[in-house]
Amino acid sequence: RMIDDSLTVLDVGKPVSRVLGGIGLSGRQLSNAAKALLTIVQEEESA
Repeated sequence: RMIDDSLTVLDVGKPVSRVLGGIGLSGRQLSNAAKALLTIVQEEESA
């Protein structure tokens, strides 16, 4: 996780969100880094 003591919560008074997307390439294999990232995202979603 990228959380440490330097992280500060800001009260901005409005909801803040973002949509994450991706691009798929047919016929390609995921790199080890991409597989690791997907594993982390899936673990976070199921927590």
